[in-house]
Amino acid sequence: MIALIAALSGQAATEDPNAVAPLTIRPAVKEQPFTLPDGEIISQLNALRKAQPDLVICLEKRDLGSLIPRNVCASLSQWYEIETARDTQYVVGLIKGEKAIDSSPPHGPPHELIQFIKSRLKDPKARALAAQRAAQRVALSRETPPQPK
Repeated sequence: MIALIAALSGQAATEDPNAVAPLTIRPAVKEQPFTLPDGEIISQLNALRKAQPDLVICLEKRDLGSLIPRNVCASLSQWYEIETARDTQYVVGLIKGEKAIDSSPPHGPPHELIQFIKSRLKDPKARALAAQRAAQRVALSRETPPQPK
């Protein structure tokens, strides 16, 4: 056994130094697109709502029964109000003047807004454009001094 190992190691030492190592074939690993969990997106949107409630956001939506999408624009506060209006039990309770213990207004943005953000995070071109805009905003904020309040 030792002679066989010595013969193989001697053969390996005498091989051509310019020889190319054999290729190792690995199965392709599909890279998962970057996205954030819903909770993280909601917390960031809640913070943005407090900082900029009048920020206008436009989404492409389809009406029920329609195949043609249309742009719907609303402020961030209005998007939250739309989600609150969807909670029928809460709205009916407000109309009737009832206050249920567990009936509180929804505190999150509509699911369309979350899905829109997730789709933009998955798109590499959209992420590149967002990075450019962020760099421009940072550069602009460095050029202009903060205004006294």
